[in-house]
Amino acid sequence: MTLPERIPTEIVQLFASVEAWNYRLVPYARKDGAVLCAGERGRDYASVSQEIEVLSGFRVQIEPVGPDELSLLLNRYYRREETRPISGRTADLSRIGSGQGFLTDLIGEAFDEYASDIHFEPYEEHCRIRLRIDGKLVEKYVLDRSGYASIVNQIKIMANLDISERRLPQDGRILYHRGDRKFDLRVSSLPTIYGEKVVLRLLTRHAELLELSNLGFSERQLADYESAIARPHGMALITGPTGSGKSTTLYATLRRLNRESGNILTIEDPVEYTLEGVNQVQLKEEIGLTFGAALRTFLRQDPDIIMLGEIRDADTAAMAIRSSLTGHLVFSTIHTNSAWGSVSRLRDMGVHPYLLSGTLVLCAAQRLVRLLCPDCKKEAVLTESEREQVYGPRPVPSDRKDAEDGAGERISEAAVSGDNVDANRTEPFPPADPRDGAGRIPASGRTGPQPAGKTEEAAVGLAGNKTPVSSVARCETMREESYGRIPRQNRTHGHLMQKTKQETSVIFGKQDPEAHLHKHYRPVGCERCYYTGYRGRRAIYEVIPIDDELAEAVRESRPDIAPLLEKRGITTLKDSALDLFLSGQTSLEEVLPLLRE
Repeated sequence: MTLPERIPTEIVQLFASVEAWNYRLVPYARKDGAVLCAGERGRDYASVSQEIEVLSGFRVQIEPVGPDELSLLLNRYYRREETRPISGRTADLSRIGSGQGFLTDLIGEAFDEYASDIHFEPYEEHCRIRLRIDGKLVEKYVLDRSGYASIVNQIKIMANLDISERRLPQDGRILYHRGDRKFDLRVSSLPTIYGEKVVLRLLTRHAELLELSNLGFSERQLADYESAIARPHGMALITGPTGSGKSTTLYATLRRLNRESGNILTIEDPVEYTLEGVNQVQLKEEIGLTFGAALRTFLRQDPDIIMLGEIRDADTAAMAIRSSLTGHLVFSTIHTNSAWGSVSRLRDMGVHPYLLSGTLVLCAAQRLVRLLCPDCKKEAVLTESEREQVYGPRPVPSDRKDAEDGAGERISEAAVSGDNVDANRTEPFPPADPRDGAGRIPASGRTGPQPAGKTEEAAVGLAGNKTPVSSVARCETMREESYGRIPRQNRTHGHLMQKTKQETSVIFGKQDPEAHLHKHYRPVGCERCYYTGYRGRRAIYEVIPIDDELAEAVRESRPDIAPLLEKRGITTLKDSALDLFLSGQTSLEEVLPLLRE
């Protein structure tokens, strides 16, 4: 028997978890009015089939499979400890509106599976519920439309929203408190053509998760970050896409700086975490309480530290700059693709470069990368195409044509790295003057083969490190000059082959890429990771503390500061992503989007 690669959710939920494990059956399809189920080979299902038909109203057809294969299916689609409050049958949907605790059970289930969001989505003929686990949405339930309105109304009541308003978006909060579980949920409703779509964001209150040392900073990045936030005034910006963990980083920062002697004010949309000792304000644009208006009031509240949820417009940006100039430490987020991109974004909002250079103390970028499940990840050989995706194309053939020479001479890499050329030397020509007492260059002192038609005066120029006379020397010059103009993030494997081993190790996160060309790890999937191949996520950072030279670059509005970052040894997002891949913590598919940015 060949089972489908993925069993539809509406088929899986025909059985509750307890029923599936008790019957030892996994439904996988419908055919001719019967439900096809995978059952254990050699087991008698006669009485079970009759029981299911009486209780559920549908006929089952058993397809035998091996015990190991059946156990794999049960673990994949039905967790033992899971108690599903409802199934897809209409008879069970009546529990939703009768106060039986479907929502609380669902929220608890999402918490147990480390989900960050719960999505309630209506469509023309059905509705579905999906959980975002490790950054990816997983479909959990498919419901009839008859019960969906009751779910939405229950959410609105719990979040203190207007249940009669179905035309406009609404935002609210829910405090979940059940047993030893206590956390907040951010509620957002959105009208669609088939009804209201609702998203619940789970905001855990675990204090240990709000420690800077637990977020994913390297030792160097953490030291730079802590040094910047210790400043008495200035502005620190954190950039990244939605859901990258920017708010968590800011809250951890405030928790580090929260002291009895300081006054911390925040304006957020919405307030995601509640911190004892921090004065937090909820944004309410409908009544005029915007970021800019709140900041104007904050300046009259004698603050030491101000946190803005996001800089969205020119008014907010201007007030943030003004606040930092008046002796306050300002933290905020902004949506850009890189840390240095925040400078360009603020200039686009009308902030003058000289004001920005005098206030910006730190800009950081972050992303969340899924980690491979350590219990099921599989070692694999890195194919040629995969290797090129990571390291770039292979180096060009050693015999190359010197385009500038005009003589059509072809040279080899071996000639370039001969006895007269030091591979570790930064200067392309020998610094010592090889001329004898008569001013002539002996044959032993000349670099490379001398082309026909070249004069001795030209050779003297070579000795003076001015004009190369050989194609070998000319190529060496061109290569050194061109390599120096290539930004680190754009250097290919071909360029790496022209550098020393020490220089190469710096480029790729202090690791030798040639040592990792033969293997990597792929996601597989098991019970521990819910058959996704990934378990958990890790934040990676790019932290740029602003010193005098970088402040000058801000004033001059330089678009590319790659040489300055390389000079300071700043680890970029690409470097951090590549480190995770080379160390076997994540997959190639996960880091490729970052490597291509």
